[in-house]
Amino acid sequence: MTLTGLLLFVLGLTTGENYRIHIYVSTPMTGNRAFTYCKQYYTDLSTITSQEEHQLLVATAGGTFSEAWIGLYRAVKKTDTWIWSDGQSYNFTKLNVNNSEDLDCVYATELEWYNGFCPDKRPFFCYFNYTLNLHANVLSPFCCEVFTDFYKVNVRISFIQLVIFQDEHLLD
Repeated sequence: MTLTGLLLFVLGLTTGENYRIHIYVSTPMTGNRAFTYCKQYYTDLSTITSQEEHQLLVATAGGTFSEAWIGLYRAVKKTDTWIWSDGQSYNFTKLNVNNSEDLDCVYATELEWYNGFCPDKRPFFCYFNYTLNLHANVLSPFCCEVFTDFYKVNVRISFIQLVIFQDEHLLD
């Protein structure tokens, strides 16, 4: 399976800070299979806690997605209680709820989130946690030595974009 994505370090690049790095997986899977895949290879389906993080998530796909699963789901059938699959508080939302009883998984679009039928197949976003142990001024050599799969490193004032073009996971 080929995975494409743009890894994003969000604001405040300092030693010891934790960052949530989002990965776009273009291979369509059901909501439950996407959850299992993300737990197996990363940390979880993506959790989004701000508008800025949502914009970075959209950029992760490089403009190549129309909708993709994220880690928000209905906690209890037939209720309006939503939670993140990693246990994070559900505070920020772009959710446009369809009140159908069977639409318990959530997918993101560029502008909003929608609840969908979990057995539907869609691409999805995973994330992993990363702790930056170096200051930004020494990050460039660090990337070259440690992250040999990275194609390009762009240092920007507000964030660092690390573009990865291929990550092979054998999955049936």
